[in-house]
Amino acid sequence: MQKLENSLVIHQPDFAPYIGFFNRLIYVDNFVILDHVNFNKRGWTHRDKIKCQNQPVWLSVPITKSTKDGPINEVCIDHSSNWVKDHLKRIKGCYQKAIFFDEIYPIIENHYTRKVKKLSDFNKGIIITIIELLEININLVHSSDYELNSTSNHLMIDICKKLKCDNYLSGLGAKNYMIPELFTKENINIVWQEFKPREYKQVTGEFIENLSIFDTLFNCGVAETKELIK
Repeated sequence: MQKLENSLVIHQPDFAPYIGFFNRLIYVDNFVILDHVNFNKRGWTHRDKIKCQNQPVWLSVPITKSTKDGPINEVCIDHSSNWVKDHLKRIKGCYQKAIFFDEIYPIIENHYTRKVKKLSDFNKGIIITIIELLEININLVHSSDYELNSTSNHLMIDICKKLKCDNYLSGLGAKNYMIPELFTKENINIVWQEFKPREYKQVTGEFIENLSIFDTLFNCGVAETKELIK
């Protein structure tokens, strides 16, 4: 697939998302960080999976109960526990034997040691760091910077119109709820992501796909990850 002109991806600021997330970003001009919608505690905004002892395990960022029912950009991290130390210990335990551990771990550790109040800021920091590592050229904007009162398909359409983009690159999962006719009516072209993760050698065991980008970076390093996202 070629890079799309006047294009965007719209996605919530998820925690250390999988490689397919970054695949979408290389084909568009704009990444709209969907941070004004309500937080979904069953979603991926505060968690993702890494591989430990041949099994996928969760890394979850704790959030305060008082903010979990609000917009994503208002959700606060619960710093009452030593979760940063726990995360780093688990990451180190899972990947210290990975080929590119020495290249990647200091980058992740440096990000974790910055005490950030908001979950969205913490996640965006990870996403931006990886965008820079992978040399992805893209413009980042926040949905919260615009006056948007619509929901669902109409929200996506309104964002496209705000940014004057007529190509919207979407993941296949959105086919469950998107109504293409509404976009066609507004002269917006939906392009469906075509991405199948390629296998790579993990620390141990058989390949497990769709893990956090952390897994890809530790096992493949920056140079090979650049190729895997294409």
